[in-house]
Amino acid sequence: MNAIRTDTLNEISRGLDFLHEQALKLDGDGYAWKWIIIALDNVLQNAMIEAASDSSGTNILRKGEKVYAALRGGGTLPSERLDEFPALLDLCLSDQMLRFAGSRKLALTEQQRKSLKDLHRFRNEFIHFLPRFWILRLEGFREMASDVLDVVRFLLFESGNVTWTDAAQRGALVDSLDRLRKKITSVSGETP
Repeated sequence: MNAIRTDTLNEISRGLDFLHEQALKLDGDGYAWKWIIIALDNVLQNAMIEAASDSSGTNILRKGEKVYAALRGGGTLPSERLDEFPALLDLCLSDQMLRFAGSRKLALTEQQRKSLKDLHRFRNEFIHFLPRFWILRLEGFREMASDVLDVVRFLLFESGNVTWTDAAQRGALVDSLDRLRKKITSVSGETP
């Protein structure tokens, strides 16, 4: 069949595979950080969605309450757009994450908070690139990526909000995160 089938867990899995491919290039090509940042932001956003989405799936939408009301009572359904990155992060940090016995909300260190902010800012700079000459120093990128991977790990495996029906898929994602973290932290230098 000629089609793309995906969901949040597939996006995370495929994103981690792509990230590892890019990480293998880091020792000789600092430009690979551009693609790592873009893909890592995507993986993080999908992990936030997977961990924070309620049973209706409307709490992760920009106009979630209006969508929920329309679904419950009829009426006009507003456009369904995913909420902005900062709102999704706030949701993961909130008590709304405490949905099940054993659920935990995300708690960030100041360094992790800075890393998430930097990651998303760099992602936006790359995606919405304005024509210019830009030299980007790579100091701290390993630490930033490591912090983000820790947050992804928490959201998927420690928040208590992701239901795993496929143990093999869960195991593969744990292995992918571990392999990627090991590669990124072993990069010999920040610049090629």
